[in-house]
Amino acid sequence: MSDADLLIVGGGVAGLSAAWHAKRAGRHVTLVDEGIHRASDLPIALINPLRGHTGRLVTNGIEGMHATFALIDTLRDAGHAIESGRGLHRPLIDVAPAARHEAFWRAKLDGTLAFDWHVRAPEALGLVEPVPCLHLHDAGWVAPLSLLDALKIASDATLIVDRATDIARAGQHHVVGLASGSTLTARSILWCGGAWGAALLDRHATTASGDALYKPGSLLVVDTLLTAMPLSFGLYAAPFGADRTLIGPTREGSSATFAADPASPEVVAHLADRIARVFGTTMTAHEVWRGVRLARLSSSATVALDGIPTLTALGSRGFLMAPWLAVAWARSL
Repeated sequence: MSDADLLIVGGGVAGLSAAWHAKRAGRHVTLVDEGIHRASDLPIALINPLRGHTGRLVTNGIEGMHATFALIDTLRDAGHAIESGRGLHRPLIDVAPAARHEAFWRAKLDGTLAFDWHVRAPEALGLVEPVPCLHLHDAGWVAPLSLLDALKIASDATLIVDRATDIARAGQHHVVGLASGSTLTARSILWCGGAWGAALLDRHATTASGDALYKPGSLLVVDTLLTAMPLSFGLYAAPFGADRTLIGPTREGSSATFAADPASPEVVAHLADRIARVFGTTMTAHEVWRGVRLARLSSSATVALDGIPTLTALGSRGFLMAPWLAVAWARSL
């Protein structure tokens, strides 16, 4: 058994953002991460508070967007190389008639999210249909591994490559069991285990409920540059290198159990058909990332985490919200 000042379980965007903010608050962090099944390891993540087919603004999403880019800028100023960019296009494809008019978006977004209105989407987007388009100035994208690597270095955390398997209280301390058979005690703890961590808690908790919400999804790449600019229209597409395009995610039903199996051919074909309708070309798509995100903790996982702070169940909003939520958590240290 070894002791830690502050123990963070999970080394995705939530855990590493929290570790970095804790370091700035004067705490030394021990980070437990096995490095598998991390939904944060996707090739490109959009940082966009305007989400989904209907254009819903995520609660506190604008604050989250600014916090993420402020974090990126701070790390860059410290000499870390992070791949990211500002500006994102939202072509108004298959939306309600009202949403094809500028007045609709002015009423929804003016004073909250800056944008330009294009009566027709720029040709560089490569769309078949001449639809209207929003250019979101402050939204953007990041290459996640470049950000995670910078956070890992800057947080100066003690990394333990292992899998947390259970958690318990012992007086004023927390005790975390590891797959290797050892245990860690900590004065403070934060659970950022995501979907995989929640599945482990479900497996080891004393009650079972099956009401967790695991949402699998894949990103695909096609060997054609379909768009010269990143865009989001319920789905998203972004340049991926000089001559390929990243598209996704696949839309799959939620499950009560964690499963990282490859997407079914039918699901992949559905996404390829959708992109073909948008860009007017057929293509062969290859899966480049497979992840399972946690949208809701199960009752058994919640029982296991009773009284333990968590930063999890962010779903696809991880890179949008985790840095901002980590700031609020660090203030409580």
